[in-house]
Amino acid sequence: ITAKQIRLETGIDYERFLPLSTAVEVVPVGPSALADLIGVGATPAKVNQALMAAGFQEQHSKTNSKGKEVKSYVVTESGKAFGSMHPYKSDFSEHVGYRPMWNPSVADIIKPMINAVKKMGESQQSNV
Repeated sequence: ITAKQIRLETGIDYERFLPLSTAVEVVPVGPSALADLIGVGATPAKVNQALMAAGFQEQHSKTNSKGKEVKSYVVTESGKAFGSMHPYKSDFSEHVGYRPMWNPSVADIIKPMINAVKKMGESQQSNV
């Protein structure tokens, strides 16, 4: 339903209360979606490495209830400009927790790092 329809049906003009901006809310994304945005050579693992190299996230380890070490990523203070921790629940189990989610614009910042890692890997292979 639009403000125009409400005005036609009720006579009340709500348009003056609506924001003038047509800004679209940015939906945060995870490492897989960032890898897709970056393109060829990017993987979720490389995205996580680049986010750590940029100082945007840290990897933390803890021992779960079964005695197994579990690693997770946490957004750093400098990373808060681009991402935040979001709750999630696994689709496949009862696992719940928090994970970093990122503004898609961070892809432009970390893309050179991923490309540099890719080029280093290619040069190491050519030296073999």
